[in-house]
Order: sequence, then structure tokens, then C-alpha cells
Amino acid sequence: MASSTVSSFPQLPQTPCLLSSSLIPKFNVLPPLLTQPRRRLRREGALALAMAAPASPANTNSTTDKPPRVVTFVGKGGSGKTTSAVFAAQHYAMAGLKTFLVINSQDPTAEYLLNCKIGSSPLQCNDNLSVVRLETTKMLLKPLNRLKEADARLNMTQGVLEEVMGQELGVLPGMDSIFSVLELERLVGFFGNVNQKEKLDIIIYDGVSTEETIRIIGATSKARSELLIPY
Repeated sequence: MASSTVSSFPQLPQTPCLLSSSLIPKFNVLPPLLTQPRRRLRREGALALAMAAPASPANTNSTTDKPPRVVTFVGKGGSGKTTSAVFAAQHYAMAGLKTFLVINSQDPTAEYLLNCKIGSSPLQCNDNLSVVRLETTKMLLKPLNRLKEADARLNMTQGVLEEVMGQELGVLPGMDSIFSVLELERLVGFFGNVNQKEKLDIIIYDGVSTEETIRIIGATSKARSELLIPY
């Protein structure tokens, strides 16, 4: 469990949240007028921890060779994870950071707070703030469509694959977390993907209400430490 001191800012509510320790960015602390040191807060067995982003984009090196940082909220259902994620995304966007809010649930709270319709395609709600909702069923259709396109060119299955409907694909237990990490890999480049299209500063991930999300995201850092990749 993290033992660092909590730094909070007015825009973020005090709700149970947890940042992935392997992906915590080293942000500069906000000016004294905007920060108030607070002790570590425990509520309902979860750790409340908030990190402050730079107050202005002038102090931010938003270069293309640096991957974006990931902030993850995990806690019980109804503890305010989505609300905290939305407020955090708005805070970073107002600070001038290119922010991407990733929602992995059907909870309409984010749509209500942002006053915009969130779908499976990225949508820019405000300046510096984009949002998307991850839906495993729709994410399964993308590789299926690619396979159908390849099969149409190579005729590998003699048209059998073309008859497979997306509705026939079942979502097995655990697939939501796996597909979420694959989508985050596309955005962040956990495995050194330098060809990612999105150039972002902060990714706010409102994931499922388990610690499984933290372990899956942290597994990428562990894998990098165990593997030797020659250059």
C-alpha cells in the first residue's frame, strides 16, 4: 500500500480511489495557494490518494516521445469513482493538459456531469478533454471485421467467416479487463508502441470495481523488468 502523503486540490472530492503505483507520474506540486497538505485518508477500507498536476501547461513538456500518464480509480460501487474520475479529468483539462477520460461501465453519471453523449468512439466534450466508453461487445467486432476483410482477399475459409455474426460472439469472464488493458495499450504504449496515434498527457481510467484492474495494468511494468528487449 502506498505511503506517500496526499496532496488534494479543490476540484477533486474526497472519495475512495487508488492510483496504480507502477504508473504514478512525478508531477510538480501546485503553488502553495492551490494546495493544502492533508493526512492520508481511509474510508470504507480504501485508500484516498490524489496527485496534483502542473497548474499551467508552461511547465509541462508535452512531447511526442513521452507516453501519457494513467490515473486509475478503484473502489466499491457507489463510492464515487466515476464522479472523481470526471472531476479529475476536468481539472487536468483546465490545467492545459490533453486529457482522455476512459469509462468502462454503463453508468450514466459521466454523461450527466459532462453534459455530453458518451459512446464507443472518442468524443471531445471540452477543450483538452476527450472521452470514450469501452464496450467489450463492440470491441470484439473490430478484430472480427479485420478477419473478414482478410478472408475476403485470401479466401481462407471459403466464405464461412463471412457468415459469422458479431452477436454470436460471447463475452467470457475476465474479457472486460483484458480488452480494457488492450485499449489502454493502444493509447499509452505500455509495451513500447511508438506508433500510437493519440498524443496525450493524462489518461483518466474509470475501471471496474476490483483490484484486478490495478494488477493487470501493473503487470506490464513487471513484464518489462523481466524481459530483455534488444535495441
